[in-house]
Amino acid sequence: MNKDREAKKRIQSNKDRKILKDGKVKDRSRKVFTRGFVIFLALMSLGILFFNIYRHPYLQVSQIYVSGNEKIDDAEIIAKMGSSIGKNILTYRSKEAEKKLEENPMIDKAQVKKVFPNILNIEIEEIYPVFLLENSENQILVSNKASIIGPKKDQDTINLINLRLDNYNSDLKDQVTNDEEINGFLTEISKAAYVSDIGQLNFENTAHIGIIVKDIEVDFGSLDQSSYKIVLLESILKDVENKDLEDVRISLVDPKNPVVEINQGS
Repeated sequence: MNKDREAKKRIQSNKDRKILKDGKVKDRSRKVFTRGFVIFLALMSLGILFFNIYRHPYLQVSQIYVSGNEKIDDAEIIAKMGSSIGKNILTYRSKEAEKKLEENPMIDKAQVKKVFPNILNIEIEEIYPVFLLENSENQILVSNKASIIGPKKDQDTINLINLRLDNYNSDLKDQVTNDEEINGFLTEISKAAYVSDIGQLNFENTAHIGIIVKDIEVDFGSLDQSSYKIVLLESILKDVENKDLEDVRISLVDPKNPVVEINQGS
Protein backbone atom coordinates (compact mmCIF):
# COMPACT_ATOMS: atom_id res chain seq x y z
CA MET A 1 0.00 0.00 0.00
CA ASN A 2 2.80 2.38 0.94
CA LYS A 3 4.61 1.56 -2.29
CA ASP A 4 1.54 2.51 -4.34
CA ARG A 5 1.27 5.87 -2.59
CA GLU A 6 4.92 6.66 -3.17
CA ALA A 7 4.57 5.78 -6.88
CA LYS A 8 1.60 8.13 -7.26
CA LYS A 9 3.52 10.96 -5.59
CA ARG A 10 6.44 10.49 -7.99
CA ILE A 11 4.09 10.57 -10.99
CA GLN A 12 2.42 13.83 -9.77
CA SER A 13 5.81 15.33 -9.01
CA ASN A 14 6.98 14.60 -12.57
CA LYS A 15 3.88 16.33 -13.99
CA ASP A 16 4.59 19.46 -11.99
CA ARG A 17 8.16 19.59 -13.23
CA LYS A 18 9.56 20.45 -16.65
CA ILE A 19 12.89 19.20 -17.96
CA LEU A 20 14.71 21.96 -19.84
CA LYS A 21 17.13 21.46 -22.76
CA ASP A 22 20.17 21.85 -20.53
CA GLY A 23 18.91 19.12 -18.26
CA LYS A 24 17.73 21.41 -15.48
CA VAL A 25 14.33 20.86 -13.97
CA LYS A 26 11.77 23.68 -13.59
CA ASP A 27 8.96 23.36 -11.10
CA ARG A 28 5.66 24.50 -12.72
CA SER A 29 3.77 24.61 -9.47
CA ARG A 30 5.75 27.64 -8.30
CA LYS A 31 4.95 29.85 -11.40
CA VAL A 32 1.90 31.93 -10.38
CA PHE A 33 2.29 35.26 -12.27
CA THR A 34 2.16 34.13 -15.86
CA ARG A 35 2.36 36.67 -18.70
CA GLY A 36 -1.36 36.44 -19.42
CA PHE A 37 -2.21 36.92 -15.76
CA VAL A 38 0.02 40.02 -15.52
CA ILE A 39 -1.63 41.53 -18.63
CA PHE A 40 -5.05 40.82 -17.13
CA LEU A 41 -4.09 42.59 -13.88
CA ALA A 42 -2.74 45.59 -15.80
CA LEU A 43 -5.88 45.93 -17.88
CA MET A 44 -8.08 45.58 -14.83
CA SER A 45 -6.07 48.27 -13.01
CA LEU A 46 -6.40 50.64 -15.97
CA GLY A 47 -10.12 49.94 -16.12
CA ILE A 48 -10.55 50.78 -12.45
CA LEU A 49 -8.44 53.92 -12.84
CA PHE A 50 -10.45 55.10 -15.86
CA PHE A 51 -13.74 54.38 -14.08
CA ASN A 52 -12.66 56.43 -11.07
CA ILE A 53 -11.54 59.32 -13.29
CA TYR A 54 -14.81 59.17 -15.24
CA ARG A 55 -16.90 59.33 -12.08
CA HIS A 56 -14.74 61.84 -10.23
CA PRO A 57 -16.60 65.15 -9.61
CA TYR A 58 -13.39 67.13 -10.25
CA LEU A 59 -13.75 66.45 -13.99
CA GLN A 60 -17.49 66.96 -14.28
CA VAL A 61 -18.72 70.08 -16.12
CA SER A 62 -19.95 72.56 -13.53
CA GLN A 63 -19.64 75.94 -15.29
CA ILE A 64 -20.61 77.14 -18.79
CA TYR A 65 -19.72 80.55 -20.19
CA VAL A 66 -21.21 82.07 -23.37
CA SER A 67 -19.68 84.92 -25.39
CA GLY A 68 -20.34 86.66 -28.71
CA ASN A 69 -24.13 86.54 -28.45
CA GLU A 70 -26.19 89.73 -28.60
CA LYS A 71 -29.65 88.61 -29.67
CA ILE A 72 -29.88 85.13 -28.13
CA ASP A 73 -29.99 84.68 -24.35
CA ASP A 74 -27.30 82.62 -22.62
CA ALA A 75 -29.98 80.36 -21.13
CA GLU A 76 -31.40 79.57 -24.56
CA ILE A 77 -27.96 78.65 -25.91
CA ILE A 78 -27.13 76.41 -22.95
CA ALA A 79 -30.54 74.72 -23.15
CA LYS A 80 -30.03 74.02 -26.87
CA MET A 81 -26.87 72.06 -26.06
CA GLY A 82 -28.77 69.67 -23.85
CA SER A 83 -27.82 68.54 -20.35
CA SER A 84 -24.11 69.36 -20.17
CA ILE A 85 -23.77 70.01 -16.45
CA GLY A 86 -22.42 66.94 -14.68
CA LYS A 87 -20.96 65.38 -17.84
CA ASN A 88 -17.35 64.24 -17.76
CA ILE A 89 -15.25 66.85 -19.56
CA LEU A 90 -12.84 64.24 -20.98
CA THR A 91 -15.57 62.41 -22.87
CA TYR A 92 -17.76 65.46 -23.60
CA ARG A 93 -18.47 65.67 -27.35
CA SER A 94 -17.86 69.30 -28.28
CA LYS A 95 -18.52 68.79 -32.01
CA GLU A 96 -21.97 67.36 -31.38
CA ALA A 97 -22.80 70.34 -29.16
CA GLU A 98 -21.63 72.74 -31.89
CA LYS A 99 -23.86 71.04 -34.46
CA LYS A 100 -26.86 71.36 -32.15
CA LEU A 101 -26.21 75.07 -31.65
CA GLU A 102 -25.79 75.73 -35.37
CA GLU A 103 -29.26 74.31 -35.99
CA ASN A 104 -30.48 77.68 -34.75
CA PRO A 105 -30.88 79.90 -37.86
CA MET A 106 -29.58 82.89 -35.88
CA ILE A 107 -26.28 81.15 -35.09
CA ASP A 108 -23.83 81.32 -37.98
CA LYS A 109 -21.02 79.54 -36.15
CA ALA A 110 -20.54 77.98 -32.72
CA GLN A 111 -17.37 76.80 -31.02
CA VAL A 112 -17.33 74.84 -27.76
CA LYS A 113 -13.99 74.81 -25.96
CA LYS A 114 -13.08 72.66 -22.96
CA VAL A 115 -11.25 74.41 -20.13
CA PHE A 116 -9.97 71.79 -17.72
CA PRO A 117 -10.97 70.61 -15.28
CA ASN A 118 -14.69 71.52 -15.43
CA ILE A 119 -15.52 74.52 -17.65
CA LEU A 120 -17.06 74.86 -21.11
CA ASN A 121 -16.56 78.09 -23.09
CA ILE A 122 -19.07 78.68 -25.89
CA GLU A 123 -18.22 81.25 -28.57
CA ILE A 124 -21.12 82.31 -30.77
CA GLU A 125 -21.26 84.17 -34.07
CA GLU A 126 -24.81 85.34 -34.63
CA ILE A 127 -26.48 86.13 -37.94
CA TYR A 128 -29.64 88.21 -37.98
CA PRO A 129 -31.32 90.83 -40.19
CA VAL A 130 -29.98 94.38 -39.82
CA PHE A 131 -30.70 95.97 -43.21
CA LEU A 132 -33.75 96.12 -45.46
CA LEU A 133 -32.91 96.43 -49.15
CA GLU A 134 -35.78 97.58 -51.33
CA ASN A 135 -35.86 97.20 -55.10
CA SER A 136 -38.56 97.30 -57.75
CA GLU A 137 -39.59 93.68 -57.11
CA ASN A 138 -39.52 93.13 -53.37
CA GLN A 139 -37.80 93.81 -50.07
CA ILE A 140 -34.68 91.83 -49.19
CA LEU A 141 -33.43 91.14 -45.68
CA VAL A 142 -29.67 91.59 -45.29
CA SER A 143 -27.79 90.28 -42.28
CA ASN A 144 -25.14 91.74 -39.98
CA LYS A 145 -22.64 89.78 -42.10
CA ALA A 146 -23.81 91.45 -45.33
CA SER A 147 -25.39 88.23 -46.57
CA ILE A 148 -28.86 87.86 -48.03
CA ILE A 149 -31.19 86.16 -45.57
CA GLY A 150 -34.10 86.14 -47.99
CA PRO A 151 -37.14 88.16 -49.04
CA LYS A 152 -39.15 89.87 -46.34
CA LYS A 153 -42.16 87.83 -45.28
CA ASP A 154 -43.80 88.41 -41.95
CA GLN A 155 -40.72 89.63 -40.09
CA ASP A 156 -40.83 92.87 -38.15
CA THR A 157 -38.80 95.39 -40.14
CA ILE A 158 -39.42 98.45 -37.99
CA ASN A 159 -35.91 98.52 -36.53
CA LEU A 160 -34.07 97.58 -39.74
CA ILE A 161 -31.85 100.02 -41.59
CA ASN A 162 -33.07 101.08 -45.01
CA LEU A 163 -30.29 100.16 -47.43
CA ARG A 164 -29.87 101.66 -50.88
CA LEU A 165 -27.47 100.03 -53.31
CA ASP A 166 -26.75 100.24 -57.01
CA ASN A 167 -24.40 97.25 -57.12
CA TYR A 168 -26.87 94.54 -56.08
CA ASN A 169 -27.26 91.02 -57.41
CA SER A 170 -30.31 89.08 -56.22
CA ASP A 171 -28.54 85.80 -57.05
CA LEU A 172 -25.89 86.39 -54.40
CA LYS A 173 -26.41 84.71 -51.05
CA ASP A 174 -23.06 84.84 -49.29
CA GLN A 175 -22.72 88.58 -49.89
CA VAL A 176 -25.25 91.23 -50.82
CA THR A 177 -23.09 92.96 -53.46
CA ASN A 178 -20.06 92.25 -55.60
CA ASP A 179 -18.26 95.10 -53.83
CA GLU A 180 -16.19 93.59 -51.02
CA GLU A 181 -15.51 97.04 -49.53
CA ILE A 182 -19.24 97.69 -49.10
CA ASN A 183 -19.78 94.21 -47.67
CA GLY A 184 -16.98 94.74 -45.18
CA PHE A 185 -18.36 98.14 -44.22
CA LEU A 186 -21.85 96.72 -43.60
CA THR A 187 -20.39 94.02 -41.38
CA GLU A 188 -18.33 96.52 -39.43
CA ILE A 189 -21.00 99.15 -38.92
CA SER A 190 -23.37 96.42 -37.69
CA LYS A 191 -21.13 96.25 -34.60
CA ALA A 192 -21.17 100.01 -33.95
CA ALA A 193 -22.72 101.21 -30.71
CA TYR A 194 -25.12 103.50 -32.61
CA VAL A 195 -26.28 100.96 -35.22
CA SER A 196 -29.78 100.79 -33.69
CA ASP A 197 -30.12 104.56 -34.27
CA ILE A 198 -29.31 104.40 -37.98
CA GLY A 199 -32.34 104.88 -40.22
CA GLN A 200 -30.72 104.77 -43.66
CA LEU A 201 -27.51 103.89 -45.48
CA ASN A 202 -27.22 105.19 -49.03
CA PHE A 203 -24.50 103.91 -51.37
CA GLU A 204 -25.90 105.36 -54.57
CA ASN A 205 -22.97 107.80 -54.58
CA THR A 206 -19.98 105.93 -53.18
CA ALA A 207 -17.93 109.13 -52.98
CA HIS A 208 -20.50 110.58 -50.58
CA ILE A 209 -22.10 107.74 -48.68
CA GLY A 210 -25.16 109.01 -46.85
CA ILE A 211 -26.10 107.98 -43.33
CA ILE A 212 -29.11 109.12 -41.35
CA VAL A 213 -28.58 108.48 -37.65
CA LYS A 214 -30.75 109.96 -34.88
CA ASP A 215 -32.32 112.19 -37.58
CA ILE A 216 -28.87 113.62 -38.30
CA GLU A 217 -27.65 113.65 -41.89
CA VAL A 218 -24.08 112.38 -42.21
CA ASP A 219 -21.92 112.67 -45.32
CA PHE A 220 -19.61 109.75 -44.63
CA GLY A 221 -17.54 110.45 -47.73
CA SER A 222 -15.95 107.42 -49.40
CA LEU A 223 -15.02 104.14 -47.76
CA ASP A 224 -11.41 105.25 -47.33
CA GLN A 225 -10.45 104.98 -43.64
CA SER A 226 -13.94 103.66 -42.95
CA SER A 227 -12.95 101.91 -39.70
CA TYR A 228 -11.55 105.11 -38.30
CA LYS A 229 -14.57 107.14 -39.46
CA ILE A 230 -17.03 104.70 -37.85
CA VAL A 231 -15.34 105.28 -34.47
CA LEU A 232 -15.02 109.03 -35.15
CA LEU A 233 -18.74 109.30 -35.88
CA GLU A 234 -19.54 107.65 -32.55
CA SER A 235 -17.47 110.27 -30.74
CA ILE A 236 -19.14 113.15 -32.61
CA LEU A 237 -22.64 111.78 -31.96
CA LYS A 238 -21.90 111.56 -28.23
CA ASP A 239 -20.68 115.16 -28.24
CA VAL A 240 -23.80 116.33 -30.09
CA GLU A 241 -26.01 114.50 -27.60
CA ASN A 242 -24.15 115.87 -24.56
CA LYS A 243 -24.51 119.43 -25.87
CA ASP A 244 -28.16 118.81 -26.75
CA LEU A 245 -27.68 120.17 -30.26
CA GLU A 246 -30.43 120.04 -32.90
CA ASP A 247 -30.59 120.44 -36.68
CA VAL A 248 -27.05 119.13 -37.10
CA ARG A 249 -25.28 117.97 -40.24
CA ILE A 250 -22.00 116.06 -40.10
CA SER A 251 -19.37 115.68 -42.81
CA LEU A 252 -16.60 113.09 -42.61
CA VAL A 253 -15.35 113.59 -46.16
CA ASP A 254 -12.04 114.66 -44.64
CA PRO A 255 -11.74 112.57 -41.44
CA LYS A 256 -8.81 114.69 -40.26
CA ASN A 257 -11.07 117.73 -40.32
CA PRO A 258 -14.64 116.59 -39.62
CA VAL A 259 -17.30 119.25 -40.01
CA VAL A 260 -20.34 119.66 -37.76
CA GLU A 261 -22.82 122.19 -39.13
CA ILE A 262 -25.37 123.57 -36.70
CA ASN A 263 -28.52 125.34 -37.75
CA GLN A 264 -28.27 128.96 -36.63
CA GLY A 265 -31.68 128.74 -35.03
CA SER A 266 -30.50 125.95 -32.68
